[in-house]
Formats: sequence, C-alpha cells, structure tokens
Amino acid sequence: MPLSKFKMLFSLMLFIACWTGPLDRVKELVAKENIDPNMPGDQFQSTLLHIAADGGQLEIVQWLVLERKVDCEPRDEHFRTPLHLAAYSKYHHVAKWLMGECHVDPYPLDEDGLTPYRLGVNPPTFTTSEIVISEPANIDRHNA
Repeated sequence: MPLSKFKMLFSLMLFIACWTGPLDRVKELVAKENIDPNMPGDQFQSTLLHIAADGGQLEIVQWLVLERKVDCEPRDEHFRTPLHLAAYSKYHHVAKWLMGECHVDPYPLDEDGLTPYRLGVNPPTFTTSEIVISEPANIDRHNA
C-alpha cells in the first residue's frame, strides 16, 4: 500500500476514534505515529479537537487541551472553531467546558457570519447561552 494511502487510512481511523472514542484508542493512535494533534488532518482543515468536539467527546477534548496542549480555538476552512461544532451538534457539556476552562471566545464568526451561540439555537428550542453560562447572552453579538 503506498504511503499516501496508508496515511489517509490512518487519518481516517484517528478521526473516527476522536469522534466516537474511547480515549485510550486515540492515545494509542497518536502515540503510534507520533501525530501532532494541532495539525489539520482532512480536506476541511479540521484538527483532532474539531472532531472530538463535534462528536461530543469531552474526555478526548480535555486530554487534547490539558495533556497535548492543543490550540483551543483553531479554525477550519469554514472558519469554525471546535466551539462552533460543539454548539451546532448540541454537545453543550463540551461547549460549556471549552468556554469555562479554556476561556474560548464565544462570539467568533464563521464564513456564514454565524457564532457558536447562533448555531446552538438553530432550531431555537432552547438557548445555548442559558445552558453554557449562568446568564443569558445576546445570541446576535459577534466579534469580527
């Protein structure tokens, strides 16, 4: 198997592990190939933190941030942060941890002009802001 196909397959296995867990599998795969978890690994420029946040894998998110010291606010090709993905996927426990422990900006704009708060309320069944922080926030606020 050519090296490029091996790397593609390995990246896919690592991304699936970050999205579904368990943490031990992610650790094993990262150690096996000495992966830099800050490096984007797909055509969308997603990092392992993007994938773990999108999959609601708080334990993996915490390991990446606390142990592997990854950037908490990387942007993918659509200018989305892991917080955007956690909010959109309704993984409020991950969004709350990123905002509380990592102090990530809750108002960055993606390429569509949407913030994590706005993504978290589509459809508007409840407000993400009321879940992730103790006081309601202006979901239309943004930082350029």
